[in-house]
Amino acid sequence: MERRKKINTPFLLLALLFVLTQSAYALSATVSYDSVAGNVQGNNTKEEILSTNQSTYTTNNQETQTAIQTASITDPSATLSSASDNANSFNIDPIPASAPAIDPAETEIIIDPGLNKIIPASMHVSESLPDPVDRYVNADKLNVRGKPTKDSTLITSLKRGDKVSYYKTEGDWARIATSSGQDGYVLAGYLVDSASKTIKPVVKYVNADKLNVRSEPTKDSKLVTSITRGDKVSYYETVGEWARITTWTDKNGYVLAKYLVSSSDKVEWPSASRSTTSTSAAAQPQSAAGKALADQIVEYAKSFLGVPYVWGGHSPKGFDCSGFTYYVFAHFGIKLPTSSYSYYSVGTKVSRSELQKGDILLWDIDKNGTVGHVGIYIGDGMFIHASSSKRKVVIRSLASYGEKYLGARRVIK
Repeated sequence: MERRKKINTPFLLLALLFVLTQSAYALSATVSYDSVAGNVQGNNTKEEILSTNQSTYTTNNQETQTAIQTASITDPSATLSSASDNANSFNIDPIPASAPAIDPAETEIIIDPGLNKIIPASMHVSESLPDPVDRYVNADKLNVRGKPTKDSTLITSLKRGDKVSYYKTEGDWARIATSSGQDGYVLAGYLVDSASKTIKPVVKYVNADKLNVRSEPTKDSKLVTSITRGDKVSYYETVGEWARITTWTDKNGYVLAKYLVSSSDKVEWPSASRSTTSTSAAAQPQSAAGKALADQIVEYAKSFLGVPYVWGGHSPKGFDCSGFTYYVFAHFGIKLPTSSYSYYSVGTKVSRSELQKGDILLWDIDKNGTVGHVGIYIGDGMFIHASSSKRKVVIRSLASYGEKYLGARRVIK
């Protein structure tokens, strides 16, 4: 009885691994190098490349099958040596000890035919970025995107005061890294270079007839501007006896903190009789030049119809009533208060029956005896104003407006 031959299992497994290695190499190679001519055969047709690859695969496969068939008869160590020689045709460089650990399940593999290698993507050189500098978020919420577009993937969100590492600006976007190491893009306009600039301001009111704004928190520093009773300011912080503020004309500086109050109700005003029973002479009719100027003012005011109502606003991005009136007249060189409460003393008193274009109308909307709303008379019983109820700049009939009318003031001669 013939004795059954014993199967060399370890050797068969090794041979199978070799077949798989050779197959992967044959399928991945797209450019072959002609060692004799020394030229890269990049002009080969698709059919030539496929034919070469198929031939290589067939030859390697036949050699391997022959090795397997003779494994039980010949010396296994000889076949192992042959397999090793064939494997050396594929460049396998050792991974440097300094290379980061690579998780094959999460690592992109790059096949580099020019180098005849398969390289983990993590070993490729990353994008060169400048050294980062610290920046701070100046918004209540700032989204971090995967790319510099609003439609790209949302990575995370930052809050006011968060510190980030800033690399560069790409259009409207800034390339950053968060403190937790997440890379992405944010809108560059919401980053500032100092943590002190990220404090969210609150609105306060001037409770003095005249309050000087200084460049530094000292009485000897440069005078920036002056503001008047009832003016609104953006308050940031207190430095000693000084308050850091921004006026509604966008002037930055410091004022004595004791002259700021937290609400308009706390502003100490003269009685309303001063705005309705002025001791000054009644307004004279406008001159021809004054009427021409009034027409220009009215037309300019109408150009802002539909602009949104924004409390405290004083620009075409958004107006409140006094900010709108202030902005329109300032365009023609006429300086008016930025707070409606201060209009009781501007210009001269005008009776309702003598209203002319460009006169400023006053109302008490807070039922406290002071001016709380202003508008511009445009003729024919109509006026234009920034309406808090309509949420925009509108024209309305004076007769239909239900708030308590306090009178009118004329600033155009």
